[in-house]
Amino acid sequence: MLAMNLAVWSAVMLPVLAALYITRFWMNAPKFQVLPKCAGSFVCLGTLGVGLYLSGKQPFAHLAFWALFLFMLGDFLIERRLELGGAAFAAGHLLLITWIVNQGFFTWWCVPVWLVAAGSLLAVFCRDRNRMGRLAGALGLYGAILTASFACAAVLPFIAGDWYWPFAAGLLCFVLSDAVLGKNELHKPSASKQWLLMALYYAALYLIAASFWSA
Repeated sequence: MLAMNLAVWSAVMLPVLAALYITRFWMNAPKFQVLPKCAGSFVCLGTLGVGLYLSGKQPFAHLAFWALFLFMLGDFLIERRLELGGAAFAAGHLLLITWIVNQGFFTWWCVPVWLVAAGSLLAVFCRDRNRMGRLAGALGLYGAILTASFACAAVLPFIAGDWYWPFAAGLLCFVLSDAVLGKNELHKPSASKQWLLMALYYAALYLIAASFWSA
C-alpha cells in the first residue's frame, strides 16, 4: 500500500521538482536562484515527512527528517558563505550516520567501503589541494564525513532489506553531486556542471526521502 502511495505522490511531486530545477536555471537574477533551489529541497523534505507519517512515525522526532532539513538550510547558506553551507551539510550527514548506528545497522563492512569511497574522492581532488587554500582541511573533513555517510548507507540493502537500495543510491548521488560541485568551484565554472550537480543533488534527496516510505 505504501509503495502505491509513493508512486502516486511521486507522480505529482517529481514534475514539481523538475519544474523548480528548470526554473532555477532560467532565472536571470542569480541572487534569486536560491529560492527555487531551496523549494526543491523542501519538496524532498516534505516527501520524507509524509512517508514517515504514513509509516506511523513522527517526522519531527526522526533524525533523517532533520538531516534533510539541514541540507535545505545548507542550500541557502552555501549561497552566502561556503563554510556555513558546508557545516550544515556535514551536520546533516552526521545525523544520517547517527540514525543508521542507532538502528543497529552499522557493521564493520562499512569501514572498507568508506576507505574505498574516501580514497576515490581523494584521488579525484589530489591535484587540487593548492587551489583549496585555507579550506583544504575543512573540505577534507567534509569529504571524510560525506563518504562515511555513503559507506554506512551502502551496506543497508544487504543487512536491512531491499527497501534501502534507494537510500544507498541517494547517498551515492550525493557523493557524485558534491564531487562535481567541488570541481566546478575549484576550476572555471561550467553551466553544464551546474545542471549535472543539481540533477544529482535532487536525485539524492528524493531517493533518500523515498526510502522512508516503509512499513
